[in-house]
Amino acid sequence: MENPQIRAIFPSDAIARAKTYLKHIKGGLGAYTDSKGNPYIRREIADFITNQSKSASDPNNIFISNGASEVARMILFALIRGSNDGIMVPIPQYPLYSASISLYGGQLVPYYLNEESGWSLDVNELKNSLASARAKGICVRALVFINPGNPTGQCLSEENLRDLITFCYESRLVLLADEVYQENIYNSALPFISARTVLAKFPEPIKSGLEICSFHTVSKGAYGECGLRGGYMELHNFDPLVVDELYKVAAINLCSNMPGQVALGIMVNPPKPGDVSYPLFRREKQALIDSLRRRARLITDAFNRLEGVVCQETDGMTDLQTIYLYIFF
Repeated sequence: MENPQIRAIFPSDAIARAKTYLKHIKGGLGAYTDSKGNPYIRREIADFITNQSKSASDPNNIFISNGASEVARMILFALIRGSNDGIMVPIPQYPLYSASISLYGGQLVPYYLNEESGWSLDVNELKNSLASARAKGICVRALVFINPGNPTGQCLSEENLRDLITFCYESRLVLLADEVYQENIYNSALPFISARTVLAKFPEPIKSGLEICSFHTVSKGAYGECGLRGGYMELHNFDPLVVDELYKVAAINLCSNMPGQVALGIMVNPPKPGDVSYPLFRREKQALIDSLRRRARLITDAFNRLEGVVCQETDGMTDLQTIYLYIFF
């Protein structure tokens, strides 16, 4: 029975949204869900990916987890069969990848970003890194990229993404797209573009032939809800048998937490123009991003004033930049 005070506290569309989730979450937030995540919320995520990339996303290929780190480790666990298997990782990089590759007994195959050109990606560096690893007998199975970069903060251009996709397809590598900072963009001249969006523009056989695994999370969005532990991966162009095997791995953990799943649903399907909550949502979100942009500008300028220190411009927020901002400001 609805508390009569509730409508004095929350907007009508927020109440309706809560009722919708309760309708589709059997047993409430305290119950187990499917090991891939609640079907209704996976459909919300699939719709988000479809709208963003202009190409269809299948909810059955989406795995919801306790943060994106959990599914990143899951796919690395599946890819690394032994000490001869390697994963290409950008340098500088988020230590999740180097630590997980080491934990699973694989080989980290580094490729270096170009600091002088704004931490850009050079396809020749990718080719040299891959050739060097294969010459050592390493079986390179996948390539990780982080966009916007962590800890560098750069956004990859569409040309960069096309180079990555072409390189991975020709080299028979799985592309692991870490796109968890996609909401935190400061440089309007270089907006975020998802790898799935670029892949959808390719002709066949690349369009349907490249295996791409994309990650996103509520931890790194404008609101930074790290403690709710909600993340997902989408497996695109993967063999259904591979998806089924990963389902078995996910089932070991039973399921991810339900509050984090709901937070994901709200992130990918926020209030829209015309909704009662939309003006407040838009105002609060923009205020947060503007505040982070101002502080990023302050810290960049502060570092560049130091003798012998050069700090590149920031296109988006990253973990290390967040730490710097909280330390200094």
